[in-house]
Amino acid sequence: MDKPNGTLVLNVKVCAECKTFLIMNKKHIIGISGYARSGKDTLADALLTEFCHRGVCASKFKFANILKKAIARSFEVVELPFSIDTENTEEKTAVRPLMVEFGKFCRSRDKDIFAKRTVDAIEHLFRIGNQVAIVPDLRYENEGALLHECAKRNGFGYHHIDIERKGTFAANQEELDSIEALLDASYKEAWFYGISFSDRDIAGISMWAAGIADNLVNNREHTK
Repeated sequence: MDKPNGTLVLNVKVCAECKTFLIMNKKHIIGISGYARSGKDTLADALLTEFCHRGVCASKFKFANILKKAIARSFEVVELPFSIDTENTEEKTAVRPLMVEFGKFCRSRDKDIFAKRTVDAIEHLFRIGNQVAIVPDLRYENEGALLHECAKRNGFGYHHIDIERKGTFAANQEELDSIEALLDASYKEAWFYGISFSDRDIAGISMWAAGIADNLVNNREHTK
């Protein structure tokens, strides 16, 4: 899908049952941070489902989508039959170093390169009816800053959720440092939630997602 000005809109995940019956007083951006395998996507999918069940059109965006799209196009150029979204463990392990290094190179030239494109996609979908944007791969301070700036500029609510799965730790020093810097950043207009779950506590994640969806739908932005 293309915007009128020709800027590519990222692929996003929208609840299959999403039908906008309810128009909320304010649109919201939810950024989710946490170490790898902490349950960020599980929480995002649970939030997506809960909003859709309440008649609110919500979508999931990922900073990594544009990186994946760029690599996928390079595979097409050389006619390499490989899916960047493969679920094969060996193939995912093989392609990950390429994704990491390509991402590092792009960010070394423009640290906001992926975040800016994601913000463009969020603003575009909000203009055509989306009400909640969920971003489950928030890792860097500048990403949080751009999401917050987008929300402030447009009058949206901004919420930062940091999720911890007990027994899960940072994969490396870079991940530890980036998450710590992100958590140290403070935005007085933003709501911050720190939550912790046991391994495989899907029911707990779903209950928490239902609670936050209820709060936002009923204009209760935070429960102290």
